[in-house]
Amino acid sequence: VRHQALGPMIKADNPRIFWIDWIDSNGLLRFETGNTPHYKGLTFPQGKTLADYQQLFQQGVDAAVKAIKAKLPKNADAKAKVKAIYKWLCDNNTYNDNQTSKFKQNCDPVSFAYLAAHSAYSAIIPGDMFEPVCEGYACAFKVLCDELGVPCVSVSGSVSGASQHMWNHVKLGSTWH
Repeated sequence: VRHQALGPMIKADNPRIFWIDWIDSNGLLRFETGNTPHYKGLTFPQGKTLADYQQLFQQGVDAAVKAIKAKLPKNADAKAKVKAIYKWLCDNNTYNDNQTSKFKQNCDPVSFAYLAAHSAYSAIIPGDMFEPVCEGYACAFKVLCDELGVPCVSVSGSVSGASQHMWNHVKLGSTWH
């Protein structure tokens, strides 16, 4: 399986590994133009390292879960948890129009800003400079559902007006929504 196919599949099921499509096993970012592969070193902003971003992400997940649980009744059901996660994500993020395929001519798909916007990292760390697109929201939603014990999957495909989109399905009781 090609790296470009495997990375997104792993990330959809395990969005905690938010950097899976950022770098290959040699520490280089792999991307294609046409069928030609290119490799580039990924530079992190402000002199940070991947380990720094992993630590910030875990701290962000812990803080988000704590904030969400604080607003839930003691024996909250899955529906209440899903609503609380949705509200937390909406209250703490702004959709990043600048990093979508709609504005592809204005963004660099191998920049850290673009990669972060398409990962759970961007939606889990409120107030940073990396706001999420749909994929960032969906991945963060899955991370938070996993943390709160709600069965959740990320789904990608196309919808009216967008050639690529990502969203979630959650299991409430015996039914997937």
